[in-house]
Amino acid sequence: LAKLAEGIKAATPAEVGNAKDAATGKTWYADIDDTLTSGQASADTSDKLAHLQALQSLKTKVAAAVEAAKTVGKGDDTTGTSDKGGGQGTPAPAPGDTGKDKGDEGSQP
Repeated sequence: LAKLAEGIKAATPAEVGNAKDAATGKTWYADIDDTLTSGQASADTSDKLAHLQALQSLKTKVAAAVEAAKTVGKGDDTTGTSDKGGGQGTPAPAPGDTGKDKGDEGSQP
């Protein structure tokens, strides 16, 4: 139980681990800790197995939450900025903007 819980937490970034699980209202980290604590406290083998299965289920749910967070982070980058590298990108030109200075956009003599 402890190894599985430790592995789940190690593979979970803090922004996901500290996010609330809609089903329980607790953070994912708290769900993992509660399941681990209950399983370790149980003397019944079948109950321990149930907690092991619950941790495995949490592992799947947390992995899905991690993937969802990655998808949100990538998103459709229509602004020309990037969430990688820490710098700002160049914004896309406004519709109808040729990229030339205003003086250059008129008709040529």
